[in-house]
Amino acid sequence: MAGTPSGLGDVITDTRQLVAYLDSGSKPEDQWSIGTEHEKFVFLRDGLAAPGYDGPNGIRALLEGLAAEYGWTPVLEGDHPIALTRGKAR
Repeated sequence: MAGTPSGLGDVITDTRQLVAYLDSGSKPEDQWSIGTEHEKFVFLRDGLAAPGYDGPNGIRALLEGLAAEYGWTPVLEGDHPIALTRGKAR
């Protein structure tokens, strides 16, 4: 059973609070830029199953290999690469 989160700040009870919270994470207009994002679906050749994150055939190995091969910069969540970028970093 879910409960009210603790230690995460105030509970949002009003649309204005939600708008203010989302707006607080926005960049100033002079820092806006346009970019693209590409979603890729990855399947293992043997059986066409989706790979896990870790292991020699996992998403981490794929991202690290592409970064090494093409000089792309990993986007990290903690110490986990979750995406790659090149050019202007976010």
